[in-house]
Amino acid sequence: MNTKFKKITALVFTFSIVAFLVVCFFLNTKSFTVPFKKLSNGEINTTEFIAEVKNSYISNVKFKEDFINVNGFFARVTGRNHYNQVTKLKNGMLTYNNKAERDMSDYVNSFTELDKYLKDSGIDHIFMLTPTKVDINETLSPAGTVNYGNLNADKLLAGLEKNGVSYYDFRKTMSASVEQIEQYFYKTDHHWNTDGAFYAYGQILELLDKKYPNANIDLSNANGQNWNVEIYEDAFLGSHGKRVGIPYAGLDDFLLYTPKFDTDMSMYVVKHRNFYSGSFDDTIVTNRNYLTSKNYFNENTYCAYIGGDYPIIYVKNKNADSDLRVLFIKDSFALPLTGFMGTTFKEVITIDPRYLTDCTAAECIETMQPDIVISMINPCIFDDRSYTKLGVKEAIVHKNQTKVDNIFEKESFIVKAEQDVTHAHKAIIGADKISSNLKYKVSFDDVNFLSGESECITIALYNGTQKKYISSYAFDIEYCRENGFEWTITTPKIEQGDDVKIIIYAGRHGQTNGNHVEFKNLKVEKYS
Repeated sequence: MNTKFKKITALVFTFSIVAFLVVCFFLNTKSFTVPFKKLSNGEINTTEFIAEVKNSYISNVKFKEDFINVNGFFARVTGRNHYNQVTKLKNGMLTYNNKAERDMSDYVNSFTELDKYLKDSGIDHIFMLTPTKVDINETLSPAGTVNYGNLNADKLLAGLEKNGVSYYDFRKTMSASVEQIEQYFYKTDHHWNTDGAFYAYGQILELLDKKYPNANIDLSNANGQNWNVEIYEDAFLGSHGKRVGIPYAGLDDFLLYTPKFDTDMSMYVVKHRNFYSGSFDDTIVTNRNYLTSKNYFNENTYCAYIGGDYPIIYVKNKNADSDLRVLFIKDSFALPLTGFMGTTFKEVITIDPRYLTDCTAAECIETMQPDIVISMINPCIFDDRSYTKLGVKEAIVHKNQTKVDNIFEKESFIVKAEQDVTHAHKAIIGADKISSNLKYKVSFDDVNFLSGESECITIALYNGTQKKYISSYAFDIEYCRENGFEWTITTPKIEQGDDVKIIIYAGRHGQTNGNHVEFKNLKVEKYS
């Protein structure tokens, strides 16, 4: 009887899905007919036709989310543990099919080279491995499944240890058991959850406190009793869940941690020249809509902290007790952690090598000169070669640029915006004085608003020919009055004829209306 019932059920579901697919096809015929018309007219070739159809269906298909959910429901009721490159673990949590054993020598060599460069530069370094979602003993993996994430991680750490690189393995305290996996990870996503990120924050503070006993690191900041926790139920469908649909494994709750203690912070996102300031909630929690929109397939609730992955982020906190400057080479696991770290240290910088375009990670470090670099990555990015190209050789070139020429100096430098001008700026140095692959330092003593006001001053290296910002920085005025107004940059290769300038704004980029600003003792130095 049970066998007959299962067969009937399977037939019903199969028929339902076929019917659904037929309906979807007719509702989405435009995704096929438009590229086909281009092919018939000779506007595109066969390869381009296939690509256009595929992209059109992926991007514009009607009922796409319903189709994913129906498919996921069918996969669940038929007991499939592997579906659309996702594996369901024995406890119902989802993970990627990490089936490839990898040669980790390029990663070992990359971080070993970085470690040596940093030590030679007087900068401390530690490598941190964030945990995988499969426990070390592989007890969660379905029968017949091998997940190579932990094996690849072991090979990487063994290579680093052999080469004398200090490291910390979060797996020992966060993924050694099934209970830890369930406590610290999302069910439908590959990231640790907010509890996991907060736990890691506490572990990092303890490690840094032991290394720097006189750095005024306030360990009580990582005490959960000093934080508010808001629970948003069924708010998150993670990266795995988006592939297999909500019925396959459900939804995740999202916990939002915000400090009870006072913070006076700022965050600058270099890519978009976005500047946030105020409390932790104003600065770090950049989009609360992610928590309430229930737009599961099109928004990433995990990005409620920071807003997403960007090449470079600066976080500053005037209320922090510790002056230690901490820089992370990171992947997306660092998003919530960046905000937590910003409550303890006056300056936290993150660099994501995956998104850097005009400089390398090591070149950035050479200009930023932090006290410690924490290289923190997860085994899920071991197929991304960005972390094997950190640019140490390029950074050494800039490190050896010790000849300093003062190419600009002015006691009073004024930038004025008319009332309706939002992007008022003025060039400090023009193309005739800027060369490829050199280091430049811009500094001034103070800023005086003759009219208007702003919480920050923005400065940029800008290619006027290509209409492109090469790099930029925001001076948090109140913070910099205590810690200095200084920005060091390295220039990329500049094509002949390109109009590259260092420009400074009359306040915050995009909000300069009516500002009349005087910079005291503005100076530009060139290193060669």
